[in-house]
Amino acid sequence: MNDLITQVKRNRRFIVYIKSTIRCSKCGDTFNLQFHHCGESHKKEMSISKMVRKYPNIEDILRELNKCAILCERCHKGIHYGGEQDNTLPRDWNAVYSQFIEVDKWKILII
Repeated sequence: MNDLITQVKRNRRFIVYIKSTIRCSKCGDTFNLQFHHCGESHKKEMSISKMVRKYPNIEDILRELNKCAILCERCHKGIHYGGEQDNTLPRDWNAVYSQFIEVDKWKILII
């Protein structure tokens, strides 16, 4: 049970790491970042926040993340509610996760 809690906490730190080091894919903003499932071919199985709370398996979370781009709230709402064209492309989050593991080893991020 303790290992499960450790994995969930690590996954939460990973999301904090993403949102503190990555910029909006459309405008470059860093405020209030959200995950956007790109286009119809990248069907959402579950929201990233729900997966992080429920699934300790990082491979499942990365599989869902790899369907996503990161957008600020303004750009995300513009696509979903403002009629803006969705020309965002999903990012390969595996490399970001590798960087996070190096940082997390040294406990630079504390939650």
